[in-house]
Amino acid sequence: MFSAVMLTAIEAPCANYAPVSIVVGVAQRARSPNCKWTFVTSGADLGKNENPAWPGKDTAGFIDTRRGAIVSSLNMEAGAMLHWLKDDKYAVINYFDGSGAAQPLLFNLGRAKHPTDLAELVFPDVLKRIHKRSSQVYHYYVYFIADEGRRITISASPDFTLVGDEGQGDSRCYIYSIDKITLKYHFVQRLPYDDTHPCPHNPDEKWDHP
Repeated sequence: MFSAVMLTAIEAPCANYAPVSIVVGVAQRARSPNCKWTFVTSGADLGKNENPAWPGKDTAGFIDTRRGAIVSSLNMEAGAMLHWLKDDKYAVINYFDGSGAAQPLLFNLGRAKHPTDLAELVFPDVLKRIHKRSSQVYHYYVYFIADEGRRITISASPDFTLVGDEGQGDSRCYIYSIDKITLKYHFVQRLPYDDTHPCPHNPDEKWDHP
């Protein structure tokens, strides 16, 4: 949860496409590189032309800076990485939902609607590939890797039990390509996955480095 006491607001200028680290408990504003959109977390001061009807205490969202209107919002209880995509119409938030899951959320900024959970989108295919039920997957990490024009690339890494719902486990690393517009996806490849070959994430993210 966000802390009841918000720290000093942090705002990034309209700048480059480097990922923006979103920290729980810190009020933040991050402008898109083309300055058309602003990502705002709970507790940040809204501009004079921005809609004051914020959805709730523990939320974050995107604001259309031209109209001052909220485009999309989400519950924000964990850390994340914000990626502005280079077509200036989409954004991805790599959301770290606790110790057992991670998910990339795809936002179509031209439409006021909820984001697409890309982890949920590919999960049925992941289950088919590991020949397991959802109850046998105890960790599930999915990360945005790269912006490929019309498509984006993600990695999906399920940790699952080999027999039944408990006992010895195993892991996989799968790569998927997803069409931003249609949300149709296709499987790309399975990669080696162990302590020396982690499942890839976006190379510009520094969240797991000292």
